[in-house]
Amino acid sequence: MSRRTVALIIKANKLTARVLAQAVRAAARKIRQEQQAHKAPQGKQSVRQLMNHGGGTSGIPVEAPALFDRVARKCGVDYAFYKTNDGKHLLLFREQQKDAVTACFEDYSRLVLKQGRTRRVPVLERLKQARERVRRQPVRERTKERDYEDR
Repeated sequence: MSRRTVALIIKANKLTARVLAQAVRAAARKIRQEQQAHKAPQGKQSVRQLMNHGGGTSGIPVEAPALFDRVARKCGVDYAFYKTNDGKHLLLFREQQKDAVTACFEDYSRLVLKQGRTRRVPVLERLKQARERVRRQPVRERTKERDYEDR
């Protein structure tokens, strides 16, 4: 363990415990911000942040980035999506995490294949089917019978 000293300058007319506590909290907040700034980002990030990690990167084409995003969060890998000109997405990841990304990609591909089998009927298609069913039903007329009394 190492010991560190922190110099704290406070301008106050009257130094109370409350003012001192606020100053210490502000100093701790500043120290935490400095520590966070020096940490490398993890998980989903921009392509530039991924390239700044150092080391090589690899890429794999991905059909559904949102679905892979869900799976990758569980695996804890660093990755970024790059949108190509033809509207497809390229998944970029660090070379050191190739094994973890391979495991994530297996889960992702299983979900994509499962999604293709259990594909839901689109909402517009269901609305068309409902309209057809309503149109086929016989139309019932509703009439009100009124009793008129002699006045």
